[in-house]
Formats: sequence, C-alpha cells, structure tokens
Amino acid sequence: MSDITTGLRQVVQDFVTPELKSHSVRLDVLQKQSEIQHDAVMKTLDAFRAEMRSELAARRAFSVSAG
Repeated sequence: MSDITTGLRQVVQDFVTPELKSHSVRLDVLQKQSEIQHDAVMKTLDAFRAEMRSELAARRAFSVSAG
C-alpha cells in the first residue's frame, strides 16, 4: 500500500504540480491583462462622458442665448 502511495505522490510531484503552476501563471497573466483592458475601457468611457457633458453644456448655452 505504501508503494502505491509513494507512486501516486511521485506522479503528482512530477506531472500535476508543474502543470498546476503553469496554469496558475497563465491565469495571473490573463487577470492582469483583463485589468489593463478594463482600465482602458473605463478611461475611454470617462473621456466620452466628459465630451458629452461639454457638448450638452454648449447646446444649452446656445439655446439660452438664442432664445
């Protein structure tokens, strides 16, 4: 029974553990990439909001001065 346990432990150490570490690294990279993309989208949205507010303010000012 001890030989089976030792054999399984060796398989896990030789094959499963490195594979799990590799997946963990890939997951970290994907998470960082996702955060970077999220930040870029949020900055774009913030710029768009500012542009829309400016445009609306200009239209209101025009409406008030024309009316």
